[in-house]
Amino acid sequence: MRSRRVQVVVTGFSAQGDAASVTQGITTSGRVPNGAIIERELPAKFKDGFNLVLQLRNPDFSTAVGMASAINRYGKTQFGGSIAEAQDSQAVVIDKPKMADLSRLMADIENLVVETDVPARGHQRANGHDCYRTGCADQ
Repeated sequence: MRSRRVQVVVTGFSAQGDAASVTQGITTSGRVPNGAIIERELPAKFKDGFNLVLQLRNPDFSTAVGMASAINRYGKTQFGGSIAEAQDSQAVVIDKPKMADLSRLMADIENLVVETDVPARGHQRANGHDCYRTGCADQ
């Protein structure tokens, strides 16, 4: 069998030494002239995880607890137990069940219906009435 040299055109490079490093362009792909595109597979991180952390855009304890409850109702029917916990007002941690596929689990969870809490407005006085986050009293 005779080996043949093939030229590969790259769009980037990476070099490093003891004191500095430099990266230019895209270092994970190249092209063989009059041939194919070559890409290096990047290591997967998502499916390797043991848990998911969902962060709320608007932190709220009621919403975080509601999310955990909805996920746990799903978890009990699919996996036989609770899988989520509200960590604080802005994060819900989901422990991946051993037999679950993380991509499918996330796809199912993102389609659950969760009622969100009314955004906090604080205490105000309006026309002589006490107003709280859900509206004004005595109206």
